[in-house]
Amino acid sequence: RTERKDQCILISGESGAGKTEASKKILQYYAVTCPASEHVQTIKDRLLQSNPVLEAFGNAKTLRNDNSSRFGKYMDIQFDFKGAPVGGHIINYLLEKSRVVHQNHGERNFHIFYQIIEGGEEDLLRHLGLERNPQQYQYLVKGNCPKVSSINDRSDWKVVRKALTVIGFSENEVEELLNIIASVLHLGNVQYREEEGNACITSDTQIKYLARLLGVNGSALTEALTHRKIIAKGEELVSPLNVEQASSARDALSKAVYGRTFTWLVNKINTSLAYMQDESYKNCSVIGLLDIYGFEVFQHNSFEQFC
Repeated sequence: RTERKDQCILISGESGAGKTEASKKILQYYAVTCPASEHVQTIKDRLLQSNPVLEAFGNAKTLRNDNSSRFGKYMDIQFDFKGAPVGGHIINYLLEKSRVVHQNHGERNFHIFYQIIEGGEEDLLRHLGLERNPQQYQYLVKGNCPKVSSINDRSDWKVVRKALTVIGFSENEVEELLNIIASVLHLGNVQYREEEGNACITSDTQIKYLARLLGVNGSALTEALTHRKIIAKGEELVSPLNVEQASSARDALSKAVYGRTFTWLVNKINTSLAYMQDESYKNCSVIGLLDIYGFEVFQHNSFEQFC
């Protein structure tokens, strides 16, 4: 406010060092110390409430940290000439999409899956076709760690659900969001058997749920999960997949669906944080807050550790 210059805060360190907690404290400090009109208070609330939402969809339990950020986040906080926050913008990068389909022993998938299963109302779970037991889902059993003593998924879900409303998600948008998240779990339960060297889906139960939740044709989805299309010399050829190829295609679809949903979620948050570009909000200053991936070195490292 004094210097009227853009500034940046870089938070770096090992996994579990407290980078995300530090970024939350910084946001809380701005929320408490900055002057507040009605519009500014709305922006403050949305800035603060974006944290539990992004943590639910982008954080997970790892061996080193029960609430590890599995994506990088750069947030611009825009201030007016009085030093009050009037807007914000988030850029996300390097979401660990591989975690959707595989977790190391002792680790969990993203928090949101467990929060919905543990904290979702009975009517919601019935609509989504989900059961309370996370052990029923192939994408949640890889790490053999369904519950963590330091995490209360039920209460965390209530916080996330309230935060979505504060940020400005409509009831229809929340329903569509949860439909997609549930569809990822159903995709993981799609199993194959081999018939004459080709992959066939063993049961159409998951396909029925997926077709309804995603709003797609069941037959088209079945074909997409068991065949691939090749275009050669202007002609489209459909080739069947074997079980290994079909399983890889299923997992690739799950990662793509979750990754694009996360991008949509961030864009929706950005829309709610966009500042009013009128005469009263000209000459805004910006403080950039960078919360990057923690440094990790495992016995077996993957592409995410390389990046």
